[in-house]
Amino acid sequence: MNKKDRENIFHMTNLEKIDKESFKKNFFSKKGYQINDAEIDEVILESYLTKEKKDTLKYFCISYILRQLYVIENNLSERIIEKFEQYILSNQELKLKTILKINTGNESKIVASSICLDNLEKHKHYNFIIPEIWFHLIIDIEDDFATEQFIVIPEDFFKDEHVFPLLSSLFKGVGLTDKAKQAFSKQQI
Repeated sequence: MNKKDRENIFHMTNLEKIDKESFKKNFFSKKGYQINDAEIDEVILESYLTKEKKDTLKYFCISYILRQLYVIENNLSERIIEKFEQYILSNQELKLKTILKINTGNESKIVASSICLDNLEKHKHYNFIIPEIWFHLIIDIEDDFATEQFIVIPEDFFKDEHVFPLLSSLFKGVGLTDKAKQAFSKQQI
């Protein structure tokens, strides 16, 4: 199996429920060769996003947002905050809509605490950035945690129409302290 085939397996599956027979028939048989289940399993195990990794990222995202909700003004009901707490403390099921954007552009060491966009009645949005990853948690009030969606998107942060405006607003009025300037100048020596 070549690199392109491996990428196709990764991009064409949700890595949790894979109809291997249909996948083999619809993709590889058209290319004129066979692939076995073990090869598909191998690619899934090597993939960036497995179910275990997704669950870890989800836990990290919710725990980060929950800590922020304790200290930032927000428009979430106490019931939703309690659901987050129950998930963290007792690992109760919680289905969420989460988007992760992985920076593919120039290196970005940007970190930003929660950006709270929750004035809409039906959808509450909480974002935060750690170096190279932008987390976007969407709370669909009407859905009431019935549906889970977890999307990972490779994106150049400085060209992305959603991330860049958020980053741009964070940069306004930002400057380096004298200590930081000294640290950077010593690092470059």
